[in-house]
Amino acid sequence: MGHLVDTRAVRCTQNELIRPIVVEIDKARIGMQRVRDLGRNLRQNFLKVKRRIDCLDRLGQQPQVSFAHIHPRRRVRFAIVVAAYEWILALHITGAFLLLGGGVLAAIVSLLARGRSKPSEIAALLGIARFAVPLVGLGAIITLTLGLCLIARDDEFRFSAAWIILAIVLWVAAMAAGGIGGKADKETRLLAEKLASTGDQPSIELDARLRDTKSLALNWGSGVLVIVILALMVWKPGQ
Repeated sequence: MGHLVDTRAVRCTQNELIRPIVVEIDKARIGMQRVRDLGRNLRQNFLKVKRRIDCLDRLGQQPQVSFAHIHPRRRVRFAIVVAAYEWILALHITGAFLLLGGGVLAAIVSLLARGRSKPSEIAALLGIARFAVPLVGLGAIITLTLGLCLIARDDEFRFSAAWIILAIVLWVAAMAAGGIGGKADKETRLLAEKLASTGDQPSIELDARLRDTKSLALNWGSGVLVIVILALMVWKPGQ
């Protein structure tokens, strides 16, 4: 019997049966390896993308963090100084408008009073001029004090500058001339009120006071000086 069975045939038959199984196992093993490789590649790609995102986040946050920690006290102090300077400048300009507006009001009512002959009308017009006096006084004080504050705060300006010295001198002259001229106008108004209460008739003395050249020169000269001061403030010649 042993001689009747061909062992080579049996081995061939076994090999033919086993070969497909081995092939399938190899394919499955290759497939599993590919899955592992794919998973590894996906993991590596994910880590690379995550690193890039983290890097971009650090780059995006770095300027903000560094900016937030660069001398915060100096930034706050600078903002306060700028805000204070702007407020002082705004009030300084407001004072200049009050000074100019008060002077214009006084000049208008003075001209209108010189065109009247009845003491009651003259007294009423000169009485309106009394409202201009506080405007001129307040505007003059604000303009001078805050102007000096601006010069002290701004490194661009110096108290020794020619236009600043000239503006201060003209300010003193304008206030002196306006004060003397205003005192003369007050005396004229009191005379007009007195004449209005005693018959309200035209008066040569009252007319002479209204047309007094000295008083006119002082009042109008004060106004011209104020205009020159404002021009110096705006143009700052030689600066």
